Amino acid sequence: MSACRLLTCCCLIGLVRCSLTPRSPATVRILSPRKYAVLHTDTVQIIYRVEGAKVEESARMFVNRSMMLETHTTQPSVTLAGMAPGVCELTVKVEDKDGKTVAEDTTWFLISSAAVEGRGAGGGEAWEEGRKNLVIPWPAVAFGSDDWGRIADTIPIFPRQEDLERTEKGGWDPGAWGRATVEQASDLYRLFDMVEGINEGCREEQKLVLSPYFVVGGPDHKRMRAMGCPDGESCSYAENLLHNTTGAPSSWPYCRGDLRRLYRSGFEQGVWHPQYHGRSHFDVRAWVKYLREDETCRKFFEQGMVFCNDTEEEEEGRGGQLRSLLSEHVREHAIPGVSENDPEVINSWMEEGLSSFLRFWGFPPLVAAMPHHACLSSSGDFLFERGFLGLDNSHLGPPLLSSLRVGFEPCCLPLSVSRARELVRWTVEEQDGLVNVQVHAQNFHSSSSNGTEVMRRIREVVELVLWMRRRYPRMVFVTESELMQLRAGGFSREVWGDRVVYRNHNEEEEVKLRIDLHSELYTPPRVLAREEARRKMEGGAGQEGAEEGEEKEEEARRKKPWLVFVRRIQYGTGRRESNEEEAAGGGRRIFEGLQISL
Repeated sequence: MSACRLLTCCCLIGLVRCSLTPRSPATVRILSPRKYAVLHTDTVQIIYRVEGAKVEESARMFVNRSMMLETHTTQPSVTLAGMAPGVCELTVKVEDKDGKTVAEDTTWFLISSAAVEGRGAGGGEAWEEGRKNLVIPWPAVAFGSDDWGRIADTIPIFPRQEDLERTEKGGWDPGAWGRATVEQASDLYRLFDMVEGINEGCREEQKLVLSPYFVVGGPDHKRMRAMGCPDGESCSYAENLLHNTTGAPSSWPYCRGDLRRLYRSGFEQGVWHPQYHGRSHFDVRAWVKYLREDETCRKFFEQGMVFCNDTEEEEEGRGGQLRSLLSEHVREHAIPGVSENDPEVINSWMEEGLSSFLRFWGFPPLVAAMPHHACLSSSGDFLFERGFLGLDNSHLGPPLLSSLRVGFEPCCLPLSVSRARELVRWTVEEQDGLVNVQVHAQNFHSSSSNGTEVMRRIREVVELVLWMRRRYPRMVFVTESELMQLRAGGFSREVWGDRVVYRNHNEEEEVKLRIDLHSELYTPPRVLAREEARRKMEGGAGQEGAEEGEEKEEEARRKKPWLVFVRRIQYGTGRRESNEEEAAGGGRRIFEGLQISL
């Protein structure tokens, strides 16, 4: 009896407590489209869930910050039709009767150009308008992107947004360009989804391809501490290189994990084709010196970042030294015995960086973008001897070519889209028609920005690409090395993981060339990994003999170059205009082991 009474009493107390508990606030969650989804239709079903809303509260839906509709909070889904291609920011807000927001959720998704009927055409009138002054019939555009793989610079590269905010509170204003961070896996997935999405349904020659300029190394702070940095006499520079570690972005304090497989997947999928940027992106010799004497430099070293107090200008009549870490390839204010403009030292440093690039990617770079566009004048001959065609936005003169950039930086420059459009028009309609657009990696990084800001930048990139396709239906999207080759002689060859692409933009009907087998131009990642493992092994005579036998077998498998005639390109015709010839003594046709794409 007493047990029953006790139970009843507890139940009653529970009911009283429930009645006194305040009601939970409303919540809203967008279920579809999922964040960063790539959709290929202009009709989008939006599914969301609202919990805890009052009867008088309503749900409002915003697309790109413009209100699309108002509905009941109980309605589970809404269908929006006629959505324009590009990045969409979708927000669902729950508002009370006074219009005050009590709950909201935001997602971003991309509608590809495949959503538009007649997606390959468009822009006819605009094209005819601009066509009058064209120098070449097939304008070409490359999208370069500096600073991939970079973890250090002359100013801090922040691991997270809170690190940036802490530095700002400490009194240093980094400005727009100083809010840089390092890519993470989600940034790469989002970027690759964006490129594949806006390429869906496009003609082959109008598919966007990026040319990321990679920094192949960066400081290993933990190893440097173990070597006595910043104070010890034994303190020296230690680095992580891309080809023989998990990469600089994986090191502390960035801790991005091993991104190498993702990097390579972008190349294998045809999303991007990398070129060379640098080995460190800053003057490592000056940095080690400043670690012993510069308070700011030491402070950021403890946080795993690179920075130097570069405000001490050289004063007239005094021996003051401009403290600067700019750049790894040239020193404006030399530090005697530490960092001087010795071509032999600088070229040797660069040689190791180029070697790391080749050993990771499997092919040599043809174009370089020097960090901060600074290098020794003698570096031109050094790079040319190693097969480089030219420099992006640097001018060393012949024999290297150079190209000017269309600066397109939604992260840092106001009115980026409108300014870029004007420069593209000028290049296509009044100059040579070869457009070099630069959009830094910082535009795609999210760790020092909020999601809204990142998607705003991506939206502007998508807008510029779609505008180019509409205005110039004959515009060809190429890599940076292809653009440089077209500038040199109207003809290009690009090496991919599974094919070789040739383009003939010459006035001549036909170009005769020699073609090497694809296996002589590109080394797959599995072979690179095997070769790297061999280098690390302490090989005996038996191992050396086995390697020698494999090398002979590989050499025997390779055949003489083939001859092929590549006619002037005719995009959009659906034809492959090339003649096949038998190689003298070869006995096989040219397409064996090689794909030619026109």
